[in-house]
Amino acid sequence: MAVAGATPQDVSVEMGKQVSTASERPKWGSRGQFIMVLMGYAIGLGNIWRFPYMCGKYGGGAFMIAYLVSLFCIAAPLFVFETVLGHKYQLGPVGTFTNMYAPWAGVAYVSIIMTCVILTYYQA
Repeated sequence: MAVAGATPQDVSVEMGKQVSTASERPKWGSRGQFIMVLMGYAIGLGNIWRFPYMCGKYGGGAFMIAYLVSLFCIAAPLFVFETVLGHKYQLGPVGTFTNMYAPWAGVAYVSIIMTCVILTYYQA
């Protein structure tokens, strides 16, 4: 099956099916869509519902200072760093860390495991 105007590098044929290559990766529809997905990823329901409730219930107003300092000095820079790396390499965690420095691939596996552990907390 030939595709008009396609070169062998653009299209590969597997058992009669047309399979697209990585050069045709899906992109975000708009900048607003990208921002909304990032907000949903970063904010989370724990920050909106649970944290203020727990601070009010147990008198954690003083803890808010430590929380805000760590939010802006640790979490926000790491979030920007992760977003920039994802934009630059356009790979998964393992591929990104391997491209940066091959021995750091283990860091990617740790982040994947921690994501699974944290998801069990939110699903319970």
